[in-house]
Amino acid sequence: MSILSELGQFLGQKFTELNVKIDNKLSSTTEQDIEITDSTKGIILNSPSGKRYRVTIDDNGNFFKQEITTSTPTSFQNISSLEFDGVDDRVQLASNFVASGEFTLSFWIKPEGVGTNGIAFPIGTFPGNSNFVRLTQLGAMVLKVSTVNNTFSETVATGGTNNLVLDTWQHIAFTRDSSNVITCYRNGVSFGNTNTNSGTLTLNSFGRIITNTYGYEGGLDEVAFWDSDQTSNISSIYNSGTPNDLTSLSPLHWYRFEEGSGTAATDSGSSGNNGTLENLPTFSTDVPT
Repeated sequence: MSILSELGQFLGQKFTELNVKIDNKLSSTTEQDIEITDSTKGIILNSPSGKRYRVTIDDNGNFFKQEITTSTPTSFQNISSLEFDGVDDRVQLASNFVASGEFTLSFWIKPEGVGTNGIAFPIGTFPGNSNFVRLTQLGAMVLKVSTVNNTFSETVATGGTNNLVLDTWQHIAFTRDSSNVITCYRNGVSFGNTNTNSGTLTLNSFGRIITNTYGYEGGLDEVAFWDSDQTSNISSIYNSGTPNDLTSLSPLHWYRFEEGSGTAATDSGSSGNNGTLENLPTFSTDVPT
């Protein structure tokens, strides 16, 4: 029995040609010794059906095969974020994100401080600051929806076990379900108490959200909005501390800040609601990992 027939029986495939590339390419009729001294190496065979196998042989003449599979590399990467100076840096969206029913707001922050108006408002509405996210304390955040300040107090709820941490990347999310219950999350875990609010949420800016002293100082990355409740996907979005590819979750708006330079903040969501960098927030390679 020829080596081709023997290999074919072993692999369960019919091979009509064997091309082995060691120092040169050999045809199936070429007779030449092939020595493989590294037991982890072998002969690579392409089957007629398109499968690829690595075949090795031991000292007793026994064949061993391993199918070679090639995974498709992902194109998703997170290599850039935005830094806000707390003075006048802002990203202004072309139009408002408006949610009168269910919603999810997701973003990564690296805050330099909390409480003070100039550094505590990463997201809001310009002009007028009608709705916003405020980092009130390390153990408290506010999401203003319509005319109501909804306070989420981690200090009260758990004694502060999931507090914000300064100068550290962390993931924040707010969701509203079909019963109008709003829940806040930090790093995939609920933060503070829940609130019930049926008002309309309107947001359109990041950083300096009105023209006076209300703004944000620190890093901001991967800001996403849905007009649906993504509670069941919070763990996946948080992804154990590394931003995840949200494409399969179909966000309405998704600002990745991967541009690296310029004055545009591209909306990678479905709406095409791009933003403009005003007063030059700084692109940074400091990203959540």
